[in-house]
Amino acid sequence: MMKRTCYPKILIAITLMLFAYGCGASDSDDGTDSRSCTSLSDSGDVDGNVTLTDDDCYMIDDTVALTHGELTVEPGTQVYFGPDAGLVVEQTGRLNVAGTTDNPVLFRGDHDEHGFWRGIKIAAGGTHHIEHAHIQHGGSAPWDHDNYHARGGVVVDDDSAQLTVGDVEFTDNETAAVTTVAEGAELDIAHSSFADNDTPLRLHPDQVGGLGEGLEFSDHRTEAVVIHTDGTAADNAHWPKLELPYLVEEPIELSATISVDSGTEFRFDRHAGIDVNAGVFEAVGTGDDPVRFVGDNDVSGFWRGLRFRNAPGEASRLEHVEILHGGSEHWDRSWSNSAANLLVHDGGHVTLNHAYIAHSDYHGISIRDALVDGCTDIEYEDHHRHSHHTYDDDEDCR
Repeated sequence: MMKRTCYPKILIAITLMLFAYGCGASDSDDGTDSRSCTSLSDSGDVDGNVTLTDDDCYMIDDTVALTHGELTVEPGTQVYFGPDAGLVVEQTGRLNVAGTTDNPVLFRGDHDEHGFWRGIKIAAGGTHHIEHAHIQHGGSAPWDHDNYHARGGVVVDDDSAQLTVGDVEFTDNETAAVTTVAEGAELDIAHSSFADNDTPLRLHPDQVGGLGEGLEFSDHRTEAVVIHTDGTAADNAHWPKLELPYLVEEPIELSATISVDSGTEFRFDRHAGIDVNAGVFEAVGTGDDPVRFVGDNDVSGFWRGLRFRNAPGEASRLEHVEILHGGSEHWDRSWSNSAANLLVHDGGHVTLNHAYIAHSDYHGISIRDALVDGCTDIEYEDHHRHSHHTYDDDEDCR
């Protein structure tokens, strides 16, 4: 490790431009900074059970790789990054960021600029912890140039990674504060705040259940938590209500038991939808706080809708729900009546009560070789074809 001296900052704009690079934030009230930061110039500086302490500050000018051993970052430690610099954890490396409430760890760009450095990439299996920290200005470039969205403050890209995030502030990160590339990675995120990021979170379906209590959101360019893949939710989970809606970007499949809180809102990108195949989906709202499924644009036929099939012996439940703007296209192109806000077919079973189903570009409900029961207090409005379409032997939700 090499020392890198931070020179005084003079409060004149042109002098700041000349001298601020590499100095990070100021230590003193008069705007001067006399610290000497240790330069982490290559991977050897972070490999092999290294500990970073608050006795020093650290500067990373390029991307360094933690390939083996554990990198421990102690309370109060400050790590600054140059343009497009980053930290990647790979092979058998482990990251343990262990700040405290009074002395959080800081990871930030050397300039106070949105998306200034590349961020932290977790590309190693095993357990990793980021607790009581501030992560600012990440996401300058994708880690995978074939995937624009593989960028952000923290990117998780290993199916066997387990990442715990607690009491972390994410600010000014480009694309997302936290994004997952690996579908099998496990996340546990709680008591953290997200502000001024492009998007707070971009997750695969099976990672939504890892969102815990105490999440706060403000001033994002996309005011939603994005479910960003056409992958499958195969693990039983509870998807919590957040301050923001979930935005589903592509059709997702649920093969597990998934429950959601009253008041949860799902918004859907063009032609996206939820396909419950051999799973159980429980969306139970209240009269004052329904669960909402709506298009990201409030126009008829914007998204595909909800689909239920192959029930595993237990009914899905939709109660006190609003389902709007579906029917953008057929789920089964060989079957013209498979376009609907709510499609239940081929062994599907849904208990439906207290529902407002409106603004479909085809049917409101379409049923074939399936069961929809309950059918109390169903309100239909403004469907291009029929409010409900059923076959002779099917339960009819009139």
